[in-house]
Amino acid sequence: MYNKMNNKGFTLVEMLAVIVILGIIASIATVSVISAINTSKLKSEQVFVDKLSNLIDDYLDLNKPIFEEEDSIEFEKCSGYGADDENNDCYTVTAVPGKKVNGTNITLGDIVESGIIKESDLINPKNKEKCLTGNGPEIKVYRDSEYVYYYYVDLTGDNTSCDISKENGIINTFPDNIPDSLKQELEG
Repeated sequence: MYNKMNNKGFTLVEMLAVIVILGIIASIATVSVISAINTSKLKSEQVFVDKLSNLIDDYLDLNKPIFEEEDSIEFEKCSGYGADDENNDCYTVTAVPGKKVNGTNITLGDIVESGIIKESDLINPKNKEKCLTGNGPEIKVYRDSEYVYYYYVDLTGDNTSCDISKENGIINTFPDNIPDSLKQELEG
């Protein structure tokens, strides 16, 4: 008897269609994975910057800076939760800048010298770059009349090499409603 053999297989068009569909799925998955990786790197960088902020707080608590009255600044401080809060009680605060006992500005290197953190721990987790070049960035410290410390540090500047993103690179504990002139002075 005549045996009919089934010689059907996939045609070239069918194979190409499957390859195109798999390529589209792979590209969508790749974009999603890369986006998730970048998001996690930014979050780990933010955790690192928050840790630095806590270290600055610890340094200020342990090594009380000398405060000079002649370069004081004024800004408005509010006790409520924002401009729309009816219990928003605002008042003017005078803050005076702080320096080390020898009169120089406080830097990230001073925190390392104090032993609170090791220089080898100052590595940006996002890109594995060391964050301390020389003494590192200057920490502009102020204390108000209520003995509350405020500070401003730009980790994106020339005195650092850790390449922190702009959205994470500024540590600023001043209230949001400070005047633009004070913002420019801190950033300058």
